[in-house]
Amino acid sequence: RGKWGFVSGSKKDPPENDSSYERWMQENYTVIEWLVNSMQPQISQHYLWMNLAKEIWGSVAETYSQKLNVAKAYKLMSDVKNLRQGEKSLVAYFSTLKSLWQEIDLIEAVTWDNPNDAETYRKLVEKNRVFEFLTGLNPEYDITKQNILSKESVSLSQAYALVSSEESRRQVQVQGVGINDHFANMGVKPKGVIGTPSGTRKKEMVCEYCKKPKHTKDKCWKLHPSLVPVRFQKKNDSRKTGSANAAMGTDTEVESACA
Repeated sequence: RGKWGFVSGSKKDPPENDSSYERWMQENYTVIEWLVNSMQPQISQHYLWMNLAKEIWGSVAETYSQKLNVAKAYKLMSDVKNLRQGEKSLVAYFSTLKSLWQEIDLIEAVTWDNPNDAETYRKLVEKNRVFEFLTGLNPEYDITKQNILSKESVSLSQAYALVSSEESRRQVQVQGVGINDHFANMGVKPKGVIGTPSGTRKKEMVCEYCKKPKHTKDKCWKLHPSLVPVRFQKKNDSRKTGSANAAMGTDTEVESACA
């Protein structure tokens, strides 16, 4: 774009009192913006304080020089190999990987004479990075990983999209369980949500007062005689409670009373 001179330093900055100084600085900051935006945030943050594009370019060249950073390249590759998702979100894990890969690319800049060789090498690097990405994923993505590896060719962006889709599916599933639990606590079954059958819930109930199953304390006939259905009530009050308590011992009657 005709701005290489700002990077190489061949386009010198004019004196501050020169009429072209303001225009020169505007173009310089434009090049700085290009350089910074081409880097991962973890890398670019180290260059935000610099005021000249040539300073940033020189610092990057020195920092990521192959001659000076063989040890750094080794460390970066080790970091990639050992990186695991763990507690990180998928986005955070993938961003960390991309940052490491970008640093490696800066160190291992390769110049190719044949464009076909360059494209072949690029595809090989991307294939290896798909493997590195999948290797560090948590076990819950094992089925998705198998599906990706069964494909003949998958780009890094496609692999990430497939895993991200699985993550979204799992999040929706978890939210559905949470909604179901919420309505269950309220005693309401939401439409379209499969809950626990009422018979199963009643089998799990035990009254805290009389210690009998299939009902709760707030519906216990011994504690609340007024809840006894009319069909179990007798003219003789002394027999009413007895009949009710006897009725609580049968599954069919309790099912009707505690429904």
